[in-house]
Amino acid sequence: MDEDTDEGDRVAGLLASQREFYDLRAPDFGDEAVPDRRVSGNMPIELARVLIVGFALTGDVLELACGSGSFTRELVRHARTVTAVDGSPRMLERNRWEVDDSTVSYVNADIFDWQPERRYDAVFFGFWRSHVPPATFGEFWSLVRSSLRTGGRVAFVDDYDLHVAHFLSQGCDVWLNTPRKPLEASGTSGMKAGINGVPHL
Repeated sequence: MDEDTDEGDRVAGLLASQREFYDLRAPDFGDEAVPDRRVSGNMPIELARVLIVGFALTGDVLELACGSGSFTRELVRHARTVTAVDGSPRMLERNRWEVDDSTVSYVNADIFDWQPERRYDAVFFGFWRSHVPPATFGEFWSLVRSSLRTGGRVAFVDDYDLHVAHFLSQGCDVWLNTPRKPLEASGTSGMKAGINGVPHL
């Protein structure tokens, strides 16, 4: 088996574990009352609202990895339409229930295999960039670019705090990355440590 095949299998396995993680956690994702459901990327509704207003995404908006609807709920306040794409059917069900807006179209698809049927005025994703495996980073940005109309805009929010990370990984030689399937999506903390030049295993 060559290196490309090995890497492709590894990435496919990683993405499958992410889908399984979010499917399993969809019913109570982010519920602070359930100790192992607390989510570091969960953002207060007020802050999500301020960010979306600041981005001023209008027209037809594509939301990639829409999750449970935290941002979808705010996007529909400004957009003409929202196309919400996610690889987890259960997260899409949760989003549909949370948002309950007829301007949203839902697409269940593997973002790395999906191609849009039309172009959009804006592309948005929240807490997703840190889930994109390095091997698919270029492919992901090609999808974003191909989804936009001329003059279209991209906006995203991620849960990574560079200031905190500086202290967390400063002086580390190696970041040991051992996610517990299916309870942890992909060990993205290791990817984040890499920003500070820390190799992770």
